[in-house]
Amino acid sequence: MKLSSSCINFEVEMEEVLRIYKEAGFDAVDLGYLNEEDYVGDLEKFYPLGDDYIERAHEQRRLLDKYGLVCNQTHAPYGFKEDEALDESNNHFKELVKCLEVSSIVGAPHTVIHPIKPASIDKAHDVNIAFFKALLPYCEKFGVKLALETCHLKYRINGKLTPYINNAKTYCDLITELGSDMIVACIDLGHTAGGVDHLPEVFVSEMQKGVLQGLHVQDCDYMHDNHTTPFFQHLNWEKIMKALSDIDYSGDLTFEDVNIRRFFPVELLESNVKYRAKVGRYLIDIFNKFQAEKNA
Repeated sequence: MKLSSSCINFEVEMEEVLRIYKEAGFDAVDLGYLNEEDYVGDLEKFYPLGDDYIERAHEQRRLLDKYGLVCNQTHAPYGFKEDEALDESNNHFKELVKCLEVSSIVGAPHTVIHPIKPASIDKAHDVNIAFFKALLPYCEKFGVKLALETCHLKYRINGKLTPYINNAKTYCDLITELGSDMIVACIDLGHTAGGVDHLPEVFVSEMQKGVLQGLHVQDCDYMHDNHTTPFFQHLNWEKIMKALSDIDYSGDLTFEDVNIRRFFPVELLESNVKYRAKVGRYLIDIFNKFQAEKNA
């Protein structure tokens, strides 16, 4: 199991960021790509999917190779709307295609993608089937899988928040219906913690073996999408690692604790990354302990 993390930090040059992650003990990084409109003002120069996206991707790959890191997954642009065209006449769709191409260059086996949230829960299934199927030819072309993230599409029905994807069966059934080995699962552990009745370890334990190929590791308080480092909130990490072992999870441990950086000045970035690496290794040790017990 590789230890990985999302690593974008616009205050520090990419090469320095990769050096810090490598020296801290990470094996891999998750490279994120946002929509063009997210790169405004001083951030415009960082937009990775512009006309020079191929050159930028090759430079990222060069730096990854230089520091002995791999890109174990990327994160696709998100916020796609139900009424947008599912072809390259739509710039948002074209960005997703570029992300798949970039992912192939940097060596990522899959890109994590958010589902669409239509206006009605009744449309959620059909809208997302059409969305993911439209991308499948590009997955085949570039040899990069789509890892469907567990973003719960929540709707207020009769005064109660009701998610479209609220359990592993609905999630796995959606993937099965798409009928392609280019579609896999990426569980965001915080997104599966929808209150004390919906626990990440239960969601994981009910996954079909082999479907789960990626994770977003973040801690939360069961009410908010906190995205903090494990042990900063309330998830039960012993039980989560046990559940991953029980389904013979063979993917990586990828931190998406992006909000933890807000608590530290950039001068403490290196110390922060080293601490997070120690937490990651601790979790991997727990997973390995459960695996050893199974095989004893």
